[in-house]
Amino acid sequence: MPNLPSILIDFLQKQNISFHAISALIVEHEAAEYSGLNFILNESTYTYRTVKCTPKKAGFFVTFWRRNEDRITEPFSEFNTTDFLLLGVDYEGEKGYFLFDRTTLLNYGIITSTKHPGKRGFRVYTPQSKVSKATAIKTQKWQCKSYFSI
Repeated sequence: MPNLPSILIDFLQKQNISFHAISALIVEHEAAEYSGLNFILNESTYTYRTVKCTPKKAGFFVTFWRRNEDRITEPFSEFNTTDFLLLGVDYEGEKGYFLFDRTTLLNYGIITSTKHPGKRGFRVYTPQSKVSKATAIKTQKWQCKSYFSI
């Protein structure tokens, strides 16, 4: 088993889940910059990423895309995505994770649907993120419902 990111270990411990409960663990080499992993836990599929701080903008950034059959990057769709997207935050004493289910990703246009083109990457805002723009405030509001401090 590869070294797991500390936030993923903390997530499992907080849920009182053994590391051995993870199966089909795959390291995503193209998402190595974000500690990208895919795995199965309790019969649900998970994608893990560690978010990155962007010094000139509030919040954090993460990528979430796949390559199609022509090897072109594209957003995930409601038909080819994971059950849960787990995003780890560990920055300057702020430690926690976002846990988004497929429905939330669909409702907020992160994954492709008939209503939304989807996104290859997006910003996340923890409750501690200082945001001032209206769109960031709106985004922070729905994202914080899926944020858990460690």
